Amino acid sequence: MKILIISDIHDDFDSLKIALQNHSFDKLILLGDLGYYNDKVFDILNIFKDQIISVKGNNDFYNNKLEFDNNNTYQTISIDNKIWFLTHGHIYNRYNVPVDYNIYLQGHTHNAMMEKIDNKIYLNPGSLGLPRNGIKTYIYYEDNTFYLENLDKEVIEKISI
Repeated sequence: MKILIISDIHDDFDSLKIALQNHSFDKLILLGDLGYYNDKVFDILNIFKDQIISVKGNNDFYNNKLEFDNNNTYQTISIDNKIWFLTHGHIYNRYNVPVDYNIYLQGHTHNAMMEKIDNKIYLNPGSLGLPRNGIKTYIYYEDNTFYLENLDKEVIEKISI
């Protein structure tokens, strides 16, 4: 399965468009803070509504513009025999998780991160709209490996299950 993982778009349509064009994907995971007023962001995401798994961020107040569910503060999914916990990060964090998991994904900090600790993987794709370090990033998953990439498709870091 091929999965694109994006967080903290914050209305940056141009960066979102590049990230969506960089890879083919079966699922698109959105970790919150999609945008505020840029309808082009909502329109392009709605094209992928059947592929999207999304959680609500602390700045997501526009749900009437989305054609997919973005109301949950967390979700769990099972992929490749692993339980993935998805959250934005403003309510739950890696030390405060209500369910068991193998892979933890969050946004919110605008800092990309990949760690493996005690057989658990912790991931943050960073931000497409307002990265703290100035590098716009996302995560791409394929063949049991997560790739942290910039918009030029350069792999910054990778971690395997």
